Amino acid sequence: MNKCIFTVLLLATFSLLHANDGAYYARGNQLIPITERDISVTKEILSLRKSGGYMLVDVYYEFLNPGKAKDVLVGFEAPPQGGAVPAPNGFPEHDYISDFIVLMNGQQLNYNIAHTFARLATTNVEGEEPDYKSTPEYYSNGRIQSLTPKECKAALDTLEYQLQMFNYVYYFTATFNPGINIIRHSYKCRLSVSVEYSYLFSYILTAANRWANNGIDDFTLNIDMGREESFQIQPKFFNNVDDWKINGHGRKNMATQYSWQVAQFHILDGTISFHATSFHPNGELEIAKPMMMSWIWSNVDYNKRTVADWISAIKAQRYVLNYHHITNDFKISDFTPEQRQIMRNLPFAYHGYIFKTKSLRDFFKSTRWYVPNPKYEAKLEELSNEEREWVEFWSK
Repeated sequence: MNKCIFTVLLLATFSLLHANDGAYYARGNQLIPITERDISVTKEILSLRKSGGYMLVDVYYEFLNPGKAKDVLVGFEAPPQGGAVPAPNGFPEHDYISDFIVLMNGQQLNYNIAHTFARLATTNVEGEEPDYKSTPEYYSNGRIQSLTPKECKAALDTLEYQLQMFNYVYYFTATFNPGINIIRHSYKCRLSVSVEYSYLFSYILTAANRWANNGIDDFTLNIDMGREESFQIQPKFFNNVDDWKINGHGRKNMATQYSWQVAQFHILDGTISFHATSFHPNGELEIAKPMMMSWIWSNVDYNKRTVADWISAIKAQRYVLNYHHITNDFKISDFTPEQRQIMRNLPFAYHGYIFKTKSLRDFFKSTRWYVPNPKYEAKLEELSNEEREWVEFWSK
């Protein structure tokens, strides 16, 4: 059996994080070989499912080992949380990553956890990607050099803005037999949030380019963000929103936020999926749900906002039903009767109600997110408490 080779999963810093305040909990990644040059990824199915404030990650891999059996030391590297959250308390495990499981060829693998120094400054600069070309500094003399709890705390307390900190490294030994080997990797991580985004999640894809085939022969990405949900993905590893398939009922389109293009998805019921062969990703996966305020800020001067700007923003993005955001700047009387009617009927439009009033029907058809649902019947008593409160407010 060949000598152990070290591989590592590095977690990306979210390049969408332009907000001045936020809570950043966990990020996702895939296997990255450091010195491996023989084993290739023939198939990968990456499945992401949002569950409350968490992302459930499940990855199915098929690896081809063309040679003799070999042991590979594999690591999953996760930075501690940052932003507007307390310093990490978890030791040895990460505070916001749980249910970490690795199955290889049907057998569950045991893992250990080390704490290591990691220089993250370059990954915090927009447009720069982590360096996967060199062996991590903490891997030397055939082993991972782990920090003590005291050294971890010093790393967090000493350096400003977390330009250098400790990482959690979950590591295990994987035996690659000759031929096809199957790995199932799953875990649960808390979604990040900020003043501009309801939630944020990123996942490193370019790491796949380090395998022998410089990518993935057959790649599928499945994303389930739940019913009646709107979110966006930056087109970094795909060209257009048409590269995605909606499995169910929904809409997709390209839009501009700040100075960049984003692919928008508005799902009434279903999932989205992306598939590619000979996949050599040149960018990372970044999923976010922007706040309505961020859309207005990105297109209108903050001090010059009008009711018409709110109506335009609602046409572009599904709005989280919180009338307090609006009443901070406007009174109900600032809205025309037609505008109040639009606002009052937002919850029913979100459920896909087909309106009988022509003005409402035409307005919601003109939005980016409206998906008609002939089976839906508008009943006030079946709305959520938040939705009923919204309807009652705009019915005054």
